[in-house]
Amino acid sequence: MDFVKADDMLFPYHEREIAAYARAIDRCGRRIELSLSPGTDVSLARLDHLREHATMWRVCDDLWDRWADIEAQFARMARWAPWQGEGGWADADMLPLGRIGIRAERGEDRLSRLTRPEQISLLTLWLISRSPLMMGGDLPSSPPETIELLTNDEALAVLWHSTGNREVLREDDLVLWTARDTDGRTRYAAVFSLADRPRRHEVPLGSLGARPGDRVRELWSRTAVAHDGRQLTVDMPAHGAALYRLAEDSGSEASSGRA
Repeated sequence: MDFVKADDMLFPYHEREIAAYARAIDRCGRRIELSLSPGTDVSLARLDHLREHATMWRVCDDLWDRWADIEAQFARMARWAPWQGEGGWADADMLPLGRIGIRAERGEDRLSRLTRPEQISLLTLWLISRSPLMMGGDLPSSPPETIELLTNDEALAVLWHSTGNREVLREDDLVLWTARDTDGRTRYAAVFSLADRPRRHEVPLGSLGARPGDRVRELWSRTAVAHDGRQLTVDMPAHGAALYRLAEDSGSEASSGRA
């Protein structure tokens, strides 16, 4: 066994039971990851205890394929982002993507009700906040469009190689996150529109941590983005997001395999 998911541990917080699971894992003689849920109101005051005993812990109740569930995660993950790391991971819950509800607690057998832009927003938030990724749908019967999102290596690099992840702005319907790559040169940025209709956002490059002359690449579309050196003009669908890599204008990225 490699992974144990212990349910009904965090609300209310079962301190002794969590410690008992951790002791049992320690005594078994092999590494096992411990996941705790559901974290309906789990507090940062529990952080030291969680880090000592678990690998990951949910920070919400069960998350389903509804935009309201996704939108509520922005504040939660912004609160936990500074403490994400090898000591333990705040978990934004499974990804309600692809074919879900085959034998579900809620709803019929269906494809995810999230729109394509909402699915991209969900994944962008999970990646930039470094939430564990656990697929909540049936992969063999999910559409190719879902598999394409889940296997985008340029976007996944944000999860694998980023540090210093944080929300830097939340104003009206606009949310910005930034992070640094562990290579010390590359930066990442996520732009979210929470608006219920298409919007154009003018985003100062400085607010994303860009430097003069940086190349900007949008990772979901895998395209270079033109800019005037001062700001990005981002046309967003309702509940949409964009995920950017900001890099010096050199050939170093291509040689490193992250181009």
